[in-house]
Amino acid sequence: MGLFNKKEENIKKGFEDTPVKSEIPKKEVLSSKEVKRNSYTSTSNEGIISKGITISGKITGNANLKIYGEVEGEIDISADVVVENGSSINADIKGRNVEISGVVNGNVTAKEKILLKETAIVVGNITCKSFIVKEGASFEGNINMIHSSNQQSGPKKSDIPKK
Repeated sequence: MGLFNKKEENIKKGFEDTPVKSEIPKKEVLSSKEVKRNSYTSTSNEGIISKGITISGKITGNANLKIYGEVEGEIDISADVVVENGSSINADIKGRNVEISGVVNGNVTAKEKILLKETAIVVGNITCKSFIVKEGASFEGNINMIHSSNQQSGPKKSDIPKK
């Protein structure tokens, strides 16, 4: 036991000669302005389906949706839907406003407006209040224009002159 105590004393003496750093490195503290400047904050409420991503099933939500990839199934969004050029949709689409630049095989319904851009290809029926087709867009299907409650309806059949 005496031998063990001597080793312990020698060990303690050896460490006494070694300088010990008692300082703990300080962490950098950022002000709230610096945190805001260095942080990513989304200013919009938007979901994105990136190019190279394929989603099968039903997509629902209340945020805007931009699609660069592929979707098969159903899209039911209470906000705006944008189908970008190069995307491929094999689904029915419902949204507040729908803008299409890609390929859609399915029915498209908007509470407000549907816009088919120059590169759009749509095969399916369209239902909306306002329908805009840019030159170069392709559309095959039927259009059902809906009226808002405060908008006057068109002429009655009895008002149309007979030939």
